Amino acid sequence: MLDNFFRKVVFKNFLKIDLNAVELATAEESLTTKYSHGVKESLFYGLLVIPTLLFVDTSVLSSVLIPITMVSGTAWFAVSLVNIKQKFGSFGNELTIDLYRSFTTSLIFLSLMTLISLNPFLFSSISAWGKQYSLVPLISGAIGTLLVFKMIYDVFSGATKYDMNDSMLTGQNEAAEKYFTRSLSLLNSCADHLKTGISADVSGYYVGLAFFEVFNYILISKGDHSEIQTLITEAGLLKSQPPDSKKEIVLKCVMFIERFLTLVTNHSDSRTNKSYKNIQLELSSIRKNTSESQGVFNLRLATILEEMEDMLAGQGEMLFKKRVEIEKKFLVAKTPSLYAYEKTDISQGYLISQKDSELRVRKMGEKYFKTSKKTHSSGYRDEIEEYITQEEFEKLWPQTDGKRVEKSRYKIPYKDLVIELDVFSGHNKGLMLAEVEFDSEEKATRFLPPDWFGDDVTHDSKYRNVNLTA
Repeated sequence: MLDNFFRKVVFKNFLKIDLNAVELATAEESLTTKYSHGVKESLFYGLLVIPTLLFVDTSVLSSVLIPITMVSGTAWFAVSLVNIKQKFGSFGNELTIDLYRSFTTSLIFLSLMTLISLNPFLFSSISAWGKQYSLVPLISGAIGTLLVFKMIYDVFSGATKYDMNDSMLTGQNEAAEKYFTRSLSLLNSCADHLKTGISADVSGYYVGLAFFEVFNYILISKGDHSEIQTLITEAGLLKSQPPDSKKEIVLKCVMFIERFLTLVTNHSDSRTNKSYKNIQLELSSIRKNTSESQGVFNLRLATILEEMEDMLAGQGEMLFKKRVEIEKKFLVAKTPSLYAYEKTDISQGYLISQKDSELRVRKMGEKYFKTSKKTHSSGYRDEIEEYITQEEFEKLWPQTDGKRVEKSRYKIPYKDLVIELDVFSGHNKGLMLAEVEFDSEEKATRFLPPDWFGDDVTHDSKYRNVNLTA
C-alpha cells in the first residue's frame, strides 16, 4: 500500500521522466528499501507512542522532538546528496535509512501530538481514564522514553556510518572521478581535433588515444578482463605507431567501435539508445563508403567519439554492467483483488528460442522493446533490454509468427518487493503466473511468498514464456 502511495502520488510525475539505467535503479531501490520501508516502521512507532501522548505530560517531549526533527531531516538531506560509490552502496543505503526513519518518526510523533493537543474534546475522556491508574502513565512514559532514545540512536548511528563511509570513499571516489573526467575530456578533445582536416596518421593517433582511455575506463568498471587488456594494447600501438594508410586505420577503427558497442550492455533509456544507434549508423557508413575522403571519414569518427562521450556522461560504469535477472515464478492459487493496480497489456514474440538463450520483441503498452536473455546453470539469467521504435517492432513482428504470447500485467507491491502478476489471454487463457525479481541470491532464498501464491514453478520449463507461445 505504501509503495503504491509513493509511486502513484508522491513520485507520480517523477516516474514519468525518461530515466537512464542508473537513475531508474536508484529510484526503484529508494522506493522499496528506503521510503516505503522507513515510513512503515515510523507508523508502527507512531502507534506505540499514542499512550504516551494521551497519559503523560508531553511538554518536555515536544522540546526534544523539534531539534531531533531538524537534525535528522537536515542530516538525511545532506547525506542523500552524496555520491556513494556502488561498492559501498548497501552500506550507504543503510545509513540514509537510519536518518530517514528518525526524521519520519519524529514528524509522525509531532503530528499526533498536535492532533491530540488541539482536539481535547476527542481525547480528554480517554486521557482521564488512563491517568486514574498509576501504572498506565508509568508504562506509557517508559515506552515514550524508549522510542525517543531509538530516534536519537538512529541519528547517532547514521552520522557514525556516514563518517565511516566517507573515510572509505574519499580516496577512491577522487581517483575514479578524476579518471572518468579525464576520459570524457579526451574524447571531446580528440573529436575536436578530428574536425580540423588532419592527415590519416594524425587521425590514427587521436583515435588510438581516445580508445586507449575508453578501454582503460571499461577495464576499471568490469575488473580484470583479458579481451579488454588486448584492446588496450592494440589502442596503445595505434597511438604510438599510427599507420600512414587510411585503409589500415579504417580497419582498426571499425574493430574498436564494434568492440565498444559489444561491451555496452545498458542502453535502454532513450538518450543512450539514440547515441548507440547513431554510432551504429556512422559505423555502417564507414564500412560502405570505403572510398570517401579522409575529411569525411574524420568527421564520422568525431561524431562517434562525441556520441560515446554522451553515453559515458549519462551512465558511467553502469553502461558496461550486465543486468542479472534473479527471479522466482509461482502459480496463483487464489486471485487477489486487482482493482487498485494498473494494468499493462503485453504482446511479445520470439525471434530466437533456444534452451539457454532467447531473443524477443515486446509491445508493452505504448512502448516497444527488444530483449536478449542467457540462462545460467543456476537458473539466473543475464538480460539485455533496449528500446526500439514502433517501425522496428512492426518489421520484426511477422518473424515471430507461431511464437507469440498475449497477457496483461499487474504490478503489486509486497513488502520491499514488487510482484508482477501476468494474466494470460488467447490460447493460454485462465493461466496466471506471479514473478518476483530480487537484487541478490540471498534475498531470493529467504523470500516468503504471500498466501495467494501457489506452487513454485521457477525451474519448471513448461512455464517459461517461450514455451507458452503459439
